[in-house]
Amino acid sequence: RRNACMGIAFFAAAAGWFALNLSAGSLSDNALLNLVLLTLIDVPAYHFAGVLAERHGTSPTAQGLFGCGSLVLATLSLLAGHVDQTVITAVALLGKACVSGTFALLWILPAEIYPSSSLGSALGFANVCGRSGSLLAPLVANLLPLAGTAAVCCAVAAVGGSALLFLE
Repeated sequence: RRNACMGIAFFAAAAGWFALNLSAGSLSDNALLNLVLLTLIDVPAYHFAGVLAERHGTSPTAQGLFGCGSLVLATLSLLAGHVDQTVITAVALLGKACVSGTFALLWILPAEIYPSSSLGSALGFANVCGRSGSLLAPLVANLLPLAGTAAVCCAVAAVGGSALLFLE
């Protein structure tokens, strides 16, 4: 059960992370600026996730960030095309920060739930699941408009967060 939950969580985090990065050209007219912003948001996201994990634990923080990311991405899917591009970019950055923080914590979580003897195998399996999610991200980002990409990422983040609930 732990392997399935970790695999689903890694799949969701990687799919969301890559799909949001690949949709940088859909946020506004300046694709280069969007890509730079989507990359730079990772730095405070990792720090914020680490601080929250120290205070509340890795699993609850990852669950919360998945949930927050899902809500933000649902908002993005509803707002896309209806509000100013600056607002769209800001909401996308917040969603990316949540997904990035979750992805960082998912690499720490197996060390807390697996014995040392099987940690390498567990991380390997989770990594394969994450890579599978990243393979689907270009399809989502290229075939769907921004609202569709955000909706798919929202659903995937909700499934990933739900999978983490079953780790306990």
